[in-house]
Amino acid sequence: MPSLAHGYTVVDSSIPTYRDKAALGALLHSFYNGIENVLKRLAEEVDHSVPMGEGWHRS
Repeated sequence: MPSLAHGYTVVDSSIPTYRDKAALGALLHSFYNGIENVLKRLAEEVDHSVPMGEGWHRS
């Protein structure tokens, strides 16, 4: 399927570039925030409150 390969370059490198690291960081940040939001909603439903204050991550 040559039409699928048009415009794409395959890079065979085991060393991640700055762009790769930035993309992975953004992905992990979004994933963490998504999980955190799910847990906040769960806390609101179950406990009818969400922990607050500076140390709320440790609650």
